[in-house]
Amino acid sequence: MSEYAYDQAILRGFGALEFSGQRTSDGGWFGCHNPDINEVAGEIGLPNISTMTRAQIEAYANVDNATAGHPSRPFYGLEEFLEKYGSTHTLLLDPKNAISFNSEFMDICEDHVDKDRLIWKYYLGGVGSSTPTNAAQSAIDRGWAATWGYCYAEDVDSGAFAEHSDNDAWTLLGLNIGASQLYWDTVLAVGKPVVGHIANSQADYDTAITKGADLVQCSTLLSGGLGG
Repeated sequence: MSEYAYDQAILRGFGALEFSGQRTSDGGWFGCHNPDINEVAGEIGLPNISTMTRAQIEAYANVDNATAGHPSRPFYGLEEFLEKYGSTHTLLLDPKNAISFNSEFMDICEDHVDKDRLIWKYYLGGVGSSTPTNAAQSAIDRGWAATWGYCYAEDVDSGAFAEHSDNDAWTLLGLNIGASQLYWDTVLAVGKPVVGHIANSQADYDTAITKGADLVQCSTLLSGGLGG
């Protein structure tokens, strides 16, 4: 989740970009999937991002692909991301572990990007939790283009998927590519477009399409590209 990585996606013709946001203790939003930066920064023992300041985060670098011969990259701020790509691309935006600050998150996005380019994204896990669906409804009420609720096979088993997916607040659904066809058929039966996640190879992409995916979230950009 670096500026360089997004630029490579654009050079390969991708028209939609996903951003998973985390929030620092002083209100700085930047791209990171995990609740801490240990994995991507090559560190051990750093606390949750929510307890660190933006300046503390910026003292580290994203080294995730440095071992492949690429330089480390600075962590990429949400506002920088929105400013650079918001006028040309559809943006899929996930507040991750900072969902309690979701209104702030959406305000920032709307300050930089037209709502018809914004898709709000979140995880459908958690039985008995109304937070994801309520937040998705907020995005719809604000006029965002769509919402995307993603899940895994275990969320179908737990009942969390059924609890959330029938709600009109969700316009797109998502399922992990590795889930069996039985789970895929369950998600497809709801009748909404389904995103397969996450493709790390052309084979993953092809598998998602075979199982019934309408869209595929791709993580690794190989020399030949992904998608069709």
